[in-house]
Amino acid sequence: MTKAGLLGLVLLAATLASGGVSAQAVRDQTDILRQLAPTAAADTARPRSIDLDIAFAINSAELLPGAARQLDELAAALRSPTLSGAEVVIAGHTDASGSADLNRKLSERRAESVKTYLVDRHRLDPRRLKATGHGADRPKLPFDPRNPANRRVEIAVAGGDGGPGVARPVR
Repeated sequence: MTKAGLLGLVLLAATLASGGVSAQAVRDQTDILRQLAPTAAADTARPRSIDLDIAFAINSAELLPGAARQLDELAAALRSPTLSGAEVVIAGHTDASGSADLNRKLSERRAESVKTYLVDRHRLDPRRLKATGHGADRPKLPFDPRNPANRRVEIAVAGGDGGPGVARPVR
């Protein structure tokens, strides 16, 4: 068995053992800010995004109870003075299991679930948050497209072109 295959089995076992949630730790507000906040004027072109481990029911956009802690940390970071006016892209990703259409729709619904949680629970301005789904088109581990690590939610600060980059205030 290849190293990538073994890694995939280990991640799958961890995912199944935890009820569909990977074993990745919750990223706290400080870590999220470190990844998303601008660090210097010369660094404004650097893509600013972070992958978060958000727990969903299998083949569903339903947030599991374990998702709340991670989303609460994200909300705290988005309310911080550093990011309080920034536009944020919430991008859902899946692994390559299932059809491309099913994966795209599932990733869109999951991104919308995250947005809804942030708006309803933390009263973030919905105009700041754009939910989108990429399905399996942008795997974290392209050499292993069915790996559970490819199932994730990516948070990016939108730049002037709508992509990751410089924080742009909401008007």
